[in-house]
Amino acid sequence: MRAVGTTGVAPLEFIAVEMADCAELSADTVREIRALESAEIIRVVDVVVVTTDDDGYDLMEIGALPHDHPLTIFGRNVSSILTNDDIDRLAGTVSPSSCAVLLVVEHLWAVELENGLIDAGAAVVTRGPIDRQAVIDSLRTAGRPVEFVPRRQGRPGVITGAVPRMLRC
Repeated sequence: MRAVGTTGVAPLEFIAVEMADCAELSADTVREIRALESAEIIRVVDVVVVTTDDDGYDLMEIGALPHDHPLTIFGRNVSSILTNDDIDRLAGTVSPSSCAVLLVVEHLWAVELENGLIDAGAAVVTRGPIDRQAVIDSLRTAGRPVEFVPRRQGRPGVITGAVPRMLRC
């Protein structure tokens, strides 16, 4: 039985991926994202494409991409989670004359974890992201080795040196 007040809402996270040209985003990358969705690990809830130049940025609708672009697969299944302020802030981190794909993903796995904890009588009191670069910098400052282990057998690569598999690439 679920505790009263349990929302079942999974944590959301944004990921901004910069590249010289949005055409560089491969179908393989999108297939990996879709595989994570199929396994109900994540769900992509918003996708925004931003192109930048010296004067600022332009938004590109998913529907405006060429029909064979890998991102068009998300066109019907996304919400508008990112606000204009969010997009302004994220676009400001993108280099001029480049392209960025802004993804908002919902961590579905976390709902089951939280529900299991609640079923066991525990309560999740807080949660939040840990900046990967801050962890890497901290490990290096402490003189601990940090190593990227390439992906194997369909699993994502990881950065070791802290809690194993804590930081996924």
